[in-house]
Amino acid sequence: MRIAAGATTMTDFSEITGDTFRRVDGVAAAQLNSRQVEHALSTRFDILKPLGADERALRYLARERGFQSRLLIKALAPHVARDPRQRELFYLESYAGSKLSHFNIAKTGKPQELDGIYFCAVENKQDGCALSELLDRNGWLALDRAVEIADQIASALDHAHSLGVLHLQLQPESILVEPSGWVLVNDFGIESSAKLDWAYRERAGRLAAPYISVEQMMSAKIDHRSDLYSLGVILYEMLTDRVPFDSDDGDYVREKQLSHAPAPPHLISMDVPEAVSGVVMKLLEKDPNNRFNCAADFQAALYAALN
Repeated sequence: MRIAAGATTMTDFSEITGDTFRRVDGVAAAQLNSRQVEHALSTRFDILKPLGADERALRYLARERGFQSRLLIKALAPHVARDPRQRELFYLESYAGSKLSHFNIAKTGKPQELDGIYFCAVENKQDGCALSELLDRNGWLALDRAVEIADQIASALDHAHSLGVLHLQLQPESILVEPSGWVLVNDFGIESSAKLDWAYRERAGRLAAPYISVEQMMSAKIDHRSDLYSLGVILYEMLTDRVPFDSDDGDYVREKQLSHAPAPPHLISMDVPEAVSGVVMKLLEKDPNNRFNCAADFQAALYAALN
């Protein structure tokens, strides 16, 4: 059974009325003024359905007036928006996402503001489900399907990295898988810049513990290879029905990631070829210099391991 230690979950508040709602499922209670957000957005959008919230943002299914297509609206929670640093981070993330144009990346609009509410619009796909849901339902995936999903994630990362955009929050919850098998990566991203170390740390703090690279935990230099580590954890999970280090205790997971090597996937599942297992373990190297140099190199190595 998969456990995303430290994960930030979404709370459904579609049945809750009034100005505030209460977080459930073990997540600390957070008071968000949903009515204020909806009032501001309603000057331009028809709100079709609230989709949930986390500690920073509220999400809605909406339609812009005059257009037929549906959008996902991500709005910064008012209490969070009062912090100038959080507003800056929201703008940085939205602008970075809006730079990307790739068939494996959900299209993201530039950040906007309506009556003091900061938001961005994101492409909506109605038929897909998060990879986390797929893994909860199916456990491990067949080798060919896991490889296909990992390959598409890598294509998305390769495009983003080529434009100087890092993800740094890559986990199954941020990956949408459509019934056709098509993959969309959500929640990009942040510009690659030495001046944005504070933003990297902020994003790492929102990433579930099993997917955090060693350099993110140590607040060391971070680059595109941190995304490759997270991809390695995801591929490991798809192949074995577990993350490399699994516990409800995030501190325990981090300690293991710093000091232990995980069991190679082929020792957990006989369906995983040893050569493929070696590719996964290279992604999971603690020293980023020992990982692949780029997502395209990983893709080449993965397909070579299958032949």
